[in-house]
Amino acid sequence: MMTIERLKQLLNIDENNNSYDEVLGEIINSSYLIIENYIGRKISADTYIEHHYGTNSRKMVLDEYPVLGLVYVKDETGNDIADKVTIYKRDIGLLLKTDFWYADVKYEIKYKAGYEIMPKGIRYAQKLICLQMFGSLDKGTSIVSPDGAINYNIKSIPKQAFEVLETYKKK
Repeated sequence: MMTIERLKQLLNIDENNNSYDEVLGEIINSSYLIIENYIGRKISADTYIEHHYGTNSRKMVLDEYPVLGLVYVKDETGNDIADKVTIYKRDIGLLLKTDFWYADVKYEIKYKAGYEIMPKGIRYAQKLICLQMFGSLDKGTSIVSPDGAINYNIKSIPKQAFEVLETYKKK
């Protein structure tokens, strides 16, 4: 996970020089948004609640992954049926039920997903994005609008960052 201190090291900015801290924080936050928008999912570990109708099969795919664990799985009557569900493929959010996910039943699934430790590929892409964004500042191109929001042209992101992130894209 990128920090202001780490970004200062990468940019050879003295650790005691706080004049860039605000913009570095905005760059880091923006890099997360760029990555999450590109791969189509959240990257940091969090807890999610989703509602799905059954698939009429034993398989159900969750929106966020990798799946770290199930908190509960409830059917429409509120019964916790998590003991009938296993995480079959964590890396794509695939659950497997001992019987069917019945199509006429709405399920509520609470689970934890995302990365507790950021994969090297995502860290590398974030580093490239942050360096590029800061480099734009040095060339006089403002990435901060008057209201404090980051305005950055995604076409300016290094192609190599997107190539690395391709393996993390939502399938």
